[in-house]
Amino acid sequence: MLTTTQLPLEPPGVYGPPRPWLPRAVMLLAFTLAILAAAGTYVAYRPLPFSPAIWQTSLGSTRGRMLKSLLAQTNFVGFPRSEVEIYLGAAEFDDRLIWYDLGPVQDDSPVDPRAAIGDPGYLYGVFAYDQTGTIREVLYNHRRPTLGSQPFDSSGWFSGDPLARRAMFLRALAELRDLGMTRSAAVGLLGVPAGERVRGQYDIGHGGAIFGAQKALILEYTPGDTVQASHVAE
Repeated sequence: MLTTTQLPLEPPGVYGPPRPWLPRAVMLLAFTLAILAAAGTYVAYRPLPFSPAIWQTSLGSTRGRMLKSLLAQTNFVGFPRSEVEIYLGAAEFDDRLIWYDLGPVQDDSPVDPRAAIGDPGYLYGVFAYDQTGTIREVLYNHRRPTLGSQPFDSSGWFSGDPLARRAMFLRALAELRDLGMTRSAAVGLLGVPAGERVRGQYDIGHGGAIFGAQKALILEYTPGDTVQASHVAE
């Protein structure tokens, strides 16, 4: 009769028979999950044919999936805004600006990204207006600009000295308020702008990618609301 001390012992570190199927099962499971993830990504981000109805009621990611199909049909150059909006609806961000040169920057005020226009070494008085021509906001391409408050004088304004314009710009705004603060009133009082920008911006998400910068379809318009250029911006 065997005693406890006489029972055969397993070698150290051995805990039963080997299981060769276990690593294979783990690899098979990982491979299956990878296939399912790839299939799900394709289904979620596969390209879609452009549809005006879907575009106008969808979020940016769906629009991104339709972008290739849309741009294969047209880039909208030469289209009036009224026709563009039949396809795309109104832009999420409608950007209409005119600006006037107020001379070289005289301080270290940072650039305002909302009005990043013209030469960054110069200060501009920027008017943002809507489709009716009503001025909705007065901006400057630099934050905290230093402005004078000299009386507005038309001859001084048109003298060609931008620093003189800077000194009287605040009083020019008072004149514009009396005139109704419209684009036509600004041009009538201050003359032809130093620059102008009219554009519509449509959110297109990530353009069909899972990761990456947010993208937008930008349509650049002429002052007469005809598309003159289009591009995708991040």
